[in-house]
Amino acid sequence: MHVTVLSPAASSLCELPPRNRCRATRGAFRARVERTNVDMSISELEGPVTLATLSGRLDAAGADAIAVRFTAAVAAQGRHAVIDLSQVTFIASMGMRLLVSAARALDQKGCRLATFGASENVLGALTDAALDQLIPCAATRDEALAGLLA
Repeated sequence: MHVTVLSPAASSLCELPPRNRCRATRGAFRARVERTNVDMSISELEGPVTLATLSGRLDAAGADAIAVRFTAAVAAQGRHAVIDLSQVTFIASMGMRLLVSAARALDQKGCRLATFGASENVLGALTDAALDQLIPCAATRDEALAGLLA
């Protein structure tokens, strides 16, 4: 007897014998947990500034999980934005792409984006990719706000 299981990683159907059912189910559950390992909250600050607080891993899956909400909340508003990266544990190229896309969209509207609070590892990745030359990376929220509103 075989069981048909939808493989979330491959997005295809595969045939598994009964002894592998539990293994496939655990793997499918684990994949779902990893996809939602990022969170975002949005708030409005005094003046025309949006604050986005990100937490978790901004890898390909994490960036994909928040891309639409992040873009709508940050880039589409036409307000300056500060991004709190203090709770981001890892950033990969897709997370960087998300920040660059938002910064470019805001720039077209005459607004700017800045980040603050990045850990040593995250700041190192942003610096290695020269993103600190496109997007200001401040240590604190006050420094980021001062840079935007100056």
